Amino acid sequence: MTDSAFEWPTPPYFSFAPTDKTEGHEPCLIYFRDGTKQLGGLEHFQPGDVSIVFHPTRTETHETITLDRIKSMRLVHPLLLTAQSDELADRADEIFHGSEKQSFLVEFNDNEVMKGETVGYYIGRMGLFFFMPSVGKKIIRCFVPYVSI
Repeated sequence: MTDSAFEWPTPPYFSFAPTDKTEGHEPCLIYFRDGTKQLGGLEHFQPGDVSIVFHPTRTETHETITLDRIKSMRLVHPLLLTAQSDELADRADEIFHGSEKQSFLVEFNDNEVMKGETVGYYIGRMGLFFFMPSVGKKIIRCFVPYVSI
């Protein structure tokens, strides 16, 4: 999914299946470094930016939040991953047989640990992106800024 206000990477050799666009935002749950959490809509996110634009549930306005305040962020709307069918991806699959799920562990600055399974990950300039299994072949997208690790 790519537009001028929102971009989320995909795991290698996959893409997101087309989906209905939600009302200008992605449903999102943010866990803050101060121990609080907040549900709302992610309106603006670019992997190289140092802040996001977030519209908390039950409010009329949006707010800009810097990544140094965020511990982790989950986009709660499950998406279907589809395998890319190009020659490079097909050849890579012949050589490297990927497992469906891999375990991961992230240790935060406050010594809390996040464990889970992922069907892939992406290492970005500002943090780690995980693609956690959901219902069926769908995934939940998760982002952990480096500043929190």
